[in-house]
Amino acid sequence: MQFNTFERITSADHTAGQPEPTALIEALFPPGCAVSVFGTEDVGSRACEELATTLTITGRRVVVVSVPGVLNTNPILHPDLTGFAQEVNRSFYTWPPPLAVEAVKRQPADSAEGWLPALCRYFDSVLLDCPELKVSPASAAIAAMAGSAVLAVEIGKTSSWQVLRHQRILHSTGIQLTGSILIGAQS
Repeated sequence: MQFNTFERITSADHTAGQPEPTALIEALFPPGCAVSVFGTEDVGSRACEELATTLTITGRRVVVVSVPGVLNTNPILHPDLTGFAQEVNRSFYTWPPPLAVEAVKRQPADSAEGWLPALCRYFDSVLLDCPELKVSPASAAIAAMAGSAVLAVEIGKTSSWQVLRHQRILHSTGIQLTGSILIGAQS
């Protein structure tokens, strides 16, 4: 099975014969799509943050959705009711917003539309920050709502057997894995 790999690259890193960074981003993360991001421990969350920052540099409006936050919300809220949070020193939004953060956008809810289509309408890119499925099997139903999924792989930490295990688990739950994100080791 072959996967595309997204690395944090800039135009200065571009060399002849290599795809332009924006072309690579467009191929893996077309505008208007939702993508589930998986990884071990905190790797998926760090990959979401790095990816969201990179996508905002290309001019996109990005929201990172905490899948555990959605699972812990009962009943599941709608973005029209809750608004979105943008933390200090971050160029992207988060949802659902922490209760202590005042929402930056509120509109009347359209109850016929679910929360994911609403986020896709408001934002160019929706990243679903998913925990490992072995830790949170309930997140599979939410992750499957996205158009695709990527696996975050940490240099020097994520082993090949962990990658294979994640691929098998995602495949067994019907989640379409379309690529991987290679991130540097946390220092």
